[in-house]
Amino acid sequence: MKKIIGLLSAVSIIFTVSFTAFAVETVGGQITLTQFLGVSRGEAEEVSIYTNAMEKAEKVDINKFYDIADNMLLTSSLDPQPVNFGGIYIAVIANDIIDGASYISPEGGVDRALPGPGRRLYALYTVDNTEFIEKLRGLLPDNGFSDIKGHWAEETILKFKDKDIISGYTDGTFKPDNQVTRAELAKILSLAFELKKEEAINYSDVDASAWYYPYLECAGRYIPVYKLPVSCETNMPYAELESQGLNGFLPGTYALRMHVAETLVKIKQEKDNPEIALPEILDIQESLRKTFKDGDYEELFAMHGTVPQNVRRMFEYTWLANELGVMQGDADGYFRPYNYITRAELLTVIDRVLEK
Repeated sequence: MKKIIGLLSAVSIIFTVSFTAFAVETVGGQITLTQFLGVSRGEAEEVSIYTNAMEKAEKVDINKFYDIADNMLLTSSLDPQPVNFGGIYIAVIANDIIDGASYISPEGGVDRALPGPGRRLYALYTVDNTEFIEKLRGLLPDNGFSDIKGHWAEETILKFKDKDIISGYTDGTFKPDNQVTRAELAKILSLAFELKKEEAINYSDVDASAWYYPYLECAGRYIPVYKLPVSCETNMPYAELESQGLNGFLPGTYALRMHVAETLVKIKQEKDNPEIALPEILDIQESLRKTFKDGDYEELFAMHGTVPQNVRRMFEYTWLANELGVMQGDADGYFRPYNYITRAELLTVIDRVLEK
């Protein structure tokens, strides 16, 4: 395992460049996964499977792996299409280097690639029988999280784990009450809603080599970057960004509940196209004051009869989130727009949108 991790950075650069040619290679016919990898059972020294964009790798039994790979048939694609994230990466060590690597999407698209940033992944081949993908997953040990037993979101967490949308930490925990960064939010949204890249991103604080870049290409357009009306510690990064006139995303900043609410409303509106009309702003304010105990909805901060844009935006998306059942108040009757959202809370509200 250490050999794989130690070699990954250097080898991924080589593979990213050398694999670029495979995107346009001429393929034909039917081969096995073993043939696709180009490393036989006798040549392999280690086989590891990575899940969830290389967050964790597990070394698997070589013979059990090849019992599957030797019988797993792949058919070439005449017109390779991009594949979704959330599948598995296979890395085979031979002669002390990663000599065979492939990515298999949840839908069965297969490409040559290493975990990590690089070119887009394409379905050069397609798995004939996707049951073999589950057999590969079956080689992985049970990675149940050690810190969620009895947690109020345990069932939801396990549901998302089983779908390979989330993974835990190397110590076997999930840390359900930890806060979620905006980069992590982009990743979870991309996988949960199978979002596709639609437009290029150009944030001043995001590098194309960042692990979250491909997820931000898919989810960035939904996630707002604006300061909320009241100055407070959680709101300061957005206020500073605005004062400096920068087009940043703040990937390492913890996500605010208000921004997550707006994000999920946008995704739901795009996917479900619900018929709902916004009332006048004064009616929205009255509704929010009756629904939630937060003092944040008491004041419209209107000047000369005009409600500031960030106030209007916060009020409208809070109302929409509540009306659409996307995000509602807590057990005490508060919406808490300025609070950070936790990992467990995020999965719960996403699950609510997916279920509706």
